[in-house]
Amino acid sequence: MSSFSCLSFGNEKLTSRCRAGKLFWDGYHVHSSLVASKAQHDDMLEFAARHNIEPTTEVFKFEGSETIEGIFSKLDSGKVRYRAVLEF
Repeated sequence: MSSFSCLSFGNEKLTSRCRAGKLFWDGYHVHSSLVASKAQHDDMLEFAARHNIEPTTEVFKFEGSETIEGIFSKLDSGKVRYRAVLEF
């Protein structure tokens, strides 16, 4: 069984474009997590901006359930580098 974390969601189109069957019946789990308070996030972002710190990411453009399957395939094989970002 595979899972991925969703660090931020700013696009409400997910519910209309993402088919629940592929995500849930195939055993995928989507979840989100906050690791600190809003004030701590603000402090971290300010620190990162002040020191020019940027995340290293691998971006996947959402093009349907095939995109999700491809991401999980890469996750399961250990081939995702750094943070995987799903772009809508």
